[in-house]
Amino acid sequence: MKTSKLFLCLAIGSSLLLLNGCKKDDDSTYQPKGTYGNANLTSSSTVTLNNWSSDFNDGINYEYTSVINWPAITQAVKDNGIVMAYVDDGAGGWLALPYTDAGDSYYSYSFNFSFKVGSISIIANGFDDLGAPATTDFNGTIIRIVAISPATRAANPNLDYKNFNAVKVALHLKD
Repeated sequence: MKTSKLFLCLAIGSSLLLLNGCKKDDDSTYQPKGTYGNANLTSSSTVTLNNWSSDFNDGINYEYTSVINWPAITQAVKDNGIVMAYVDDGAGGWLALPYTDAGDSYYSYSFNFSFKVGSISIIANGFDDLGAPATTDFNGTIIRIVAISPATRAANPNLDYKNFNAVKVALHLKD
């Protein structure tokens, strides 16, 4: 009697495993478990920076930061989406950060960024043998920020996020 109950339990368990194992997944709609937010969420903002603070300046080498509070950077975007920042090149184009101008052997500068939920920091650093620029020399720097939800990222796996024009077209961003 005990053997038949054990056999019956094993048979039912095996059947359930077989039924679950034969289930066909539709790869076009599959997403791993996680927080993905709104599939259509893409936020973009253009900001003129005038609030630089000095992190370091020894007269030649420097690092300055400008912080932008931006609620579009959510936990879901931070965990599985994309945040991109671009600097205006002054000629109608956008350069993806990080960006470096090696100049020559007398000066060099870079723009980079870091972010956390709710804000992004733009970092300018470099050196100038003739004297480090003042924080106010970076006032007027125009930055374009784009926050892309995990679902939008998954829907655009081959998009070149370093190319702002490609991002703009693919994600229907407004000027």
